[in-house]
Formats: sequence, C-alpha cells, structure tokens
Amino acid sequence: MKIALVLGSGGARGYAHLGVIDELLARGHEIVSISGCSMGALVGGFYAAGALEEFRDFVLPLRRSDVFRYADLTVSGPGLFKADKLMDRLHAIVGDVHIEDLPIPYTAVATDLTNRREVWFHEGPLLTAIRASVAIPTAITPVVYRGRLLADGGILNPLPVDASSHFISEATVAVSLFGRDRPQLGQQAVDPGLHAEQGPEPGDSPPSEAAEAALSNASHDHDADRGSHHDSDHDGGEGGPDEQPAPTRGDAQAGSAESDPATLTARWRDLFAQPWRGPAARGYGMSRASGQGRRSRHTGADGASPHAGGDGRRGGGRGAGKIPAEWAAGFTGLPKDLSTVDMMVSALEVMQTAIELPRLAVQPPDVLISVPSDTCATFDFDRAEEVIGVGRKLAVTALDRAGL
Repeated sequence: MKIALVLGSGGARGYAHLGVIDELLARGHEIVSISGCSMGALVGGFYAAGALEEFRDFVLPLRRSDVFRYADLTVSGPGLFKADKLMDRLHAIVGDVHIEDLPIPYTAVATDLTNRREVWFHEGPLLTAIRASVAIPTAITPVVYRGRLLADGGILNPLPVDASSHFISEATVAVSLFGRDRPQLGQQAVDPGLHAEQGPEPGDSPPSEAAEAALSNASHDHDADRGSHHDSDHDGGEGGPDEQPAPTRGDAQAGSAESDPATLTARWRDLFAQPWRGPAARGYGMSRASGQGRRSRHTGADGASPHAGGDGRRGGGRGAGKIPAEWAAGFTGLPKDLSTVDMMVSALEVMQTAIELPRLAVQPPDVLISVPSDTCATFDFDRAEEVIGVGRKLAVTALDRAGL
C-alpha cells in the first residue's frame, strides 16, 4: 500500500519513528511521501535521502556524554545549545542533498517567529530545513533564513498531517509523540478539585473516534481559524515569543573561578543535567496529558516535602516557625531536581499537545500511532535502541488494528 507518512515532534521520542518505518517496510508498504517537524523532519529527511541506516548506526552507540558534546553548549545567545557539532556530523552522513532532488516528496515544517506563521520546506538544502525545524525554543538556538527567524515546527504544528494532504497516497499514517503516559509507571490519580474533565489523547481510540471526540471537546473553547496551509506564507495567529532571560544558579561560586571555562562549563552541565537522566531516573515526572505531577522522591507518602513543616510549608531556615498566609498554606516544596529545562520542555509539550488534538480532529490520519510521553525525556538521545523498539511495537499494534 502507498503510505503518506507524517512524523511528529517530541525530541528523543522521535527515535520511535525509526521503529515505525521498519515495521511499515517489513509489511511491504511503500512510503510515497513524508512530512515532519523537529525530530520527525530529521528522521524523515534521512529516510527520504536513503541514509536512515547510517543515521541509525550513528545514534545507537551514543552515550550521555556524547549527547552533551554534540549539543554544543553555548553560554550566550537565544538558546542553550548551538547544535553545530551535531549538524556537522549529520552533514558527514548525508552530504549536500537538496529536497527537490529526493526520490520521494518531503516536507519539513518550521515556525517563522518573525511573521508568526508556519514555514514548509519543499526545496533547498535538506539540512537547512532540518536545522530550522529542530530548534526547540530556548534549548536549541533558532536560525535566520532569508530574513526570517525560524524555530521548531512543533510550536505551531507538532504533527503536520495537513502537509501531506496534497500528495497522492492510499493511506496516511501519522506518528504522534505526545500520547498518554503509561499507567503502569505510577501516574498519580487526577485531583477532581484541580482539573476539569480531560479531553481525548492522541491514540486513545481509533482515528475516526478520536477525531470526533477531540473535535467535540475542543469546540467548547476553540473558535480558531483552520485555514489552508498549502504554502509557506499563510498567516499565523497573534502573539509572539517572549524573550527568555539567561538562567542563573543561586549557589554559583563568586570570584575568579567564574571566569574559568572549565568551571563555567561544569556549572552549566550540572544546572541542565536533568534532561539527560529522564524522569524515571530522577524519581518524578510530569504527566503531559493532564499536567498532574507524580510524587517526587523528595516528598513523603502524603505528598508533603520532607523539607516542609506539618502544614506543608518548607521547614528550616529563617522564619520556619511562621504560620503561612492562607494563599500559600496549600503549597508544598518544589523538588530540588526540577530543573529549568524540565519546566521549559514540560510547558512546551503541554502546549503542543493542546495544539495537536484539534488539528487531528479537523484532519485525522487513517492510522494514528501514539508514542507515550513518558517513553523517555525529550533529551534522552542516548536511548535510541530502546525507543526504536517501542516505536515498532506500537506500530505493530496500530497497523494490525487498521488491517494494514
């Protein structure tokens, strides 16, 4: 069967795209077009260029230290990582390939922050399109291309099904990386006093049912314009990105040690080390589906922090015996290992999930493969083999259910 493949954004969970491609090919299907954003644009582009196996050989042996090295940390600029070393390595694999010369149609989606709209790459250097599409806000620096400030395509379109609609195919298979967390990992029950009724998640039901449910749920709160996106110059919504201040560390050492490059790099590595470890290793996680936090290793059985007093406030230090004001009485201490990057990525993924659902309702694929958000952390790029395996298993289930 001729398949139009749509690969979504989601960081290291995008390794699952390789597993999905493996299963489609093993069943004899022909991939006749690819559209993707962020990690989906990267994996899809390398498949279209015939270099997916070389990419696989590159990522499988990666260690956390390798991931950090390729991320190319920068201490200034509009992002934490330049990713120049990574792009140089990708260039060594695929070379100077142009999109219009690929054997199958390919579309990479980026976000034009200057004009607040999507940009679809149908031509030009493949790695240019990929670099623009993977620029996670405040994590990987954006790029300026033809006068436009471009960043991650997932900001506006985390699963670009519409980008595949003008290619002829027999079925559209889409891979979302924002599925509901797996309950066996200990997701905490939602407090009905804090959360309203939740809408459907991508992959919770067959595509047609998921589309109807999502559209019904979204109609209460959304009256957005869902116009055509068949060119790179369509208008986006109002509002734009705010400038992100440079993160600081409260316990940073003062004095001459701050100017030493080795010391500075070590401090930044420590501050932003949490994403490489993943939520399971850290002992806590954020449910992207509901926003409900699971119990931290820093909290007791009742959910209170060990640093807090009996009423839930933080204990110790000056003013520890002071009775908190009513507005603060219900708060408990934040987990010490909740980093700036954790908060940034979790917030971005919540927004991307909210964007993805109504768009799927308007234009559902024939087959939706949903990779759980807790499969790995966004920056767990040292877990390729495991995540590829998850993607293939999910593909088997979804394709069998669809009769493909």
